[in-house]
Amino acid sequence: MTSPKVSLSMLTTVLPQHIDVFICSASFEGRSTVVAKKLDHGHVDRAIICANQVNFTALINSRANELQQMFGNRGNIVEISMDNPLIIADRFQHELRNMINHSPATYVIDITSFTHEALLIVLRVLAVHRKPTDRITCLYNGASEYSVGLPAEEKWLTKGVGEIRSVLGYSGQIIPTQKTHLIVLVGFETERAERIIAAYEPNELSLGYGSLLESISPPLHDLNRKFHKKLREKYRKVSEFTFSCEDAFAAKAAVLKQANARPDFNVFIAPMNTKISTVGVALAAFDNQAIQLCYASAERYNFEAYSTPSDDCYFFDLPPLTAS
Repeated sequence: MTSPKVSLSMLTTVLPQHIDVFICSASFEGRSTVVAKKLDHGHVDRAIICANQVNFTALINSRANELQQMFGNRGNIVEISMDNPLIIADRFQHELRNMINHSPATYVIDITSFTHEALLIVLRVLAVHRKPTDRITCLYNGASEYSVGLPAEEKWLTKGVGEIRSVLGYSGQIIPTQKTHLIVLVGFETERAERIIAAYEPNELSLGYGSLLESISPPLHDLNRKFHKKLREKYRKVSEFTFSCEDAFAAKAAVLKQANARPDFNVFIAPMNTKISTVGVALAAFDNQAIQLCYASAERYNFEAYSTPSDDCYFFDLPPLTAS
């Protein structure tokens, strides 16, 4: 399975004609603005533009201002912190509370350039505020290339690892007497994955990679397999599985199947692949409240050559989200 995909030039044909709230994240990546540029801005009531204001400010401000200018006085920059998950939740929740009187019914989220952690927190906050009749549509512009211009053996997205932490709102139900099962959806960052594995010291380790038929592109699948193989060779006892990089619901099913394989273990999941698969992990955690999600912050990003946008956009609607 894959989520539907459309050319960016045709994006408005698959979206609701009227959008009450558009949510996006300003980033040093050019991909953070390509989706917003293709919207019919006159049909958007409110735009929430999340922008980190603690690290890398100079690199992000121009993107945030560009996004705000697209929506005029209907666009609001929400200052968040990549170092403080509580600020992400508090600021985003404040924005949604300010819109209660408007009774928004249609949300569109460009998930492309959120950090994995910020995206998960945004989904959790939306689960609290969403009405049963609200519609939430996710958009994702896949990259045509990562670590642009470098050969496969030299590609990198981040270097250095900061704090290893559970994701706010996804603490799970951990039983101290049970063994631990860590599930990692491997992407292109083995250093961060290794630090998570070292921190959790799991009794069982599952390393997943994107399946060939459900990857963003064959070259990116090949690159993912190289990073997965490099990580796999470091550990003796590992279970392997595949998941969809293109379909959140298929990714959800894959991680739940892997989690259910060890029913008497505490389950921890680190989503480190596409944002679509990260949404799938969030949906799995909504279904199974015992699962804890984890995240490793990065100290340095490949600002100059992180990625290049593709010409397409994935789109899919979220089911009702249960917050408890």
